[in-house]
Amino acid sequence: QQYNPRAMIPGHSRIFTRWVRESNHVRRTALLSPAWMPQAHHTPFLSAVGGCESDEFKRQNRLIGENWKASHVGDITLATDNHLTVCDAFATNGHPLFEAVVKLVAGLKTS
Repeated sequence: QQYNPRAMIPGHSRIFTRWVRESNHVRRTALLSPAWMPQAHHTPFLSAVGGCESDEFKRQNRLIGENWKASHVGDITLATDNHLTVCDAFATNGHPLFEAVVKLVAGLKTS
């Protein structure tokens, strides 16, 4: 007997069709995430995520760290920031993100 998922929702094929269409959209959209793309250069990098970000933003940050782990040197959590206010941290001497970036750049070798 062949599996027919529409038979599970008799009379509601529109719901099933919509679910399939939305599921396919989610899968296609997920493939656009940088986390699933190959890293262009194997340059060491830091990631940072603010506590004011959405759960999805935090998940994407974690995925990039996991999938590009060969070059991922650390993740900085910024409790009160988001992806816009985090820019201020780059210019604030003593801020954990500023200090981590200085340490990362100091460790790079020029060729």
